[in-house]
Amino acid sequence: MKSIILLLLIIVGSNVNAEMANKNAIIEKTSELIQTYTELDQFNGVVILEHKGQIILEKHYGMTDSIENFVTNPQSRFIIASVSKLLTKLAIYKLEEEGKLSVNDYLNQFFPNFPQGNKITIDMMLSHRSGITRESGASFFEEISMQSIIDSIQSQKLEFEPGTRELYSNAAYIMLAGIIEKVSGKKFENYMLKNIYKPLKMKNTGMFQLNKKINHLTHGYIK
Repeated sequence: MKSIILLLLIIVGSNVNAEMANKNAIIEKTSELIQTYTELDQFNGVVILEHKGQIILEKHYGMTDSIENFVTNPQSRFIIASVSKLLTKLAIYKLEEEGKLSVNDYLNQFFPNFPQGNKITIDMMLSHRSGITRESGASFFEEISMQSIIDSIQSQKLEFEPGTRELYSNAAYIMLAGIIEKVSGKKFENYMLKNIYKPLKMKNTGMFQLNKKINHLTHGYIK
């Protein structure tokens, strides 16, 4: 019996050591890869690596401001651009789950004056098949109301007959944000804060605004 127990202890010990070695190898390989890109000026940000439910690496690389030489830190906040479309999509599905809309609803149910809005479904907008122009016509760095942006989008011709092709469209997702406002009766930012960010404990997520001071904000650069 003692021999069996000893054998079990050795096997368990070996598995633990193997797991630890595997984890260390992952950390080392990841750190090496990210550091290489950082030194080539190809990466700037914070890396969080999770392995089997446990955070095994949390490290920041590069600068938040290359002119002032501010380095990134765990509190650094980044403008995530089109990654935010996933959050908009999540909000739409949440409203559908609550019975407040359907992805099969037509755009003219919310914006009656939209050209061919009786042919464009929410699902088409979510999947970039609506025919709505790619851009809204408004600058990202321009302070402008949601209604003004929607008016700009409505004034532009469709790129193709709704549902017949696929064209990546930022403007379609702005219309989705407009629908969220119409259905919820709240500003998009306020709806997202209460119904998405807070329940998911996303404490450092919000909407970028030019006139709003955002602590720990990282500047974006284009080569």
